[in-house]
Amino acid sequence: HKALKALLRSLVDLQEELLFQYPDTRSLVDGTKPKAESEEEISSEDEELVAEKKQQQQRRAPAKRKLETEDYPSFIAKRFADFTVYRNRTLQKWHDKTKLASGKLGKASVCTRVCKADHGNLKQL
Repeated sequence: HKALKALLRSLVDLQEELLFQYPDTRSLVDGTKPKAESEEEISSEDEELVAEKKQQQQRRAPAKRKLETEDYPSFIAKRFADFTVYRNRTLQKWHDKTKLASGKLGKASVCTRVCKADHGNLKQL
């Protein structure tokens, strides 16, 4: 019983450390709302300030929780649900970015219609 509790505690601590290191997942650990994503480019002057802030935030560790063995299932289920939302949002963002970058955003459907129209016009000639 004590070994299981120690293992669960270690795994939750590890998960919190890993999630806390990345700014986008930090809100999953500390319970704050995630920051709105900005698509703006950061200038080189601002990069230094951002790097400084990141170092300061990394120095702060996530708060340690004392959970009883019976509390772990609900805690893990809530963490999983929160992370699933983050995962889906991130996957959708990257799916949209790669679709835009590859130029396949509706191009095939437009080309198909134009090509069919051209082909129909050639048959008439």
